[in-house]
Amino acid sequence: MHPEPGELPGQIRWIIPPGVLDIRGPVRAPRELGRMQNDGTIGEIIVGPRSVLITADSSAWRRIGPAVRTALTDALRTPGDWLPSAKVPGARASSDGAIADIARDVIRTQVGDYVRSHGGRIELIDVSDGVVTVDLGGACRGCRAAHDTLRSGFEGELRRRCRDVVGVRARGD
Repeated sequence: MHPEPGELPGQIRWIIPPGVLDIRGPVRAPRELGRMQNDGTIGEIIVGPRSVLITADSSAWRRIGPAVRTALTDALRTPGDWLPSAKVPGARASSDGAIADIARDVIRTQVGDYVRSHGGRIELIDVSDGVVTVDLGGACRGCRAAHDTLRSGFEGELRRRCRDVVGVRARGD
């Protein structure tokens, strides 16, 4: 487990192995991490397929970081004790929903433009547990370069924009 900066000030994304937590979205954590959440030491906690995003006051992280790491490590030992939180204003509905939004944007812009310029089509089918499924059609169907476009173009850009992506697959793979 290691920390990375989040997308907003005061956010730290703790990278965890896939499959550790089955729950997604805003949560109430167990044990000491939950107590820290309840007393306001930390704020929102959002679980993704491979990460736990924790928000706190930006100036507090230097002081609370080691205690949060210890509490998170302890809380991950009881994955069944994590509970969905009541809808938190401004929170993402789920990591899969956020990944889907980013995937649609990638399809709508540079990668989609490239695919369409060659007579192809790429369509988002589903996002489940961080795995993005797309359908490749038009000139992409049967094209030997479609795999490279999917991996280097679409998946590369998606992973660049979102750390929670577990994988990308084409329907029928």
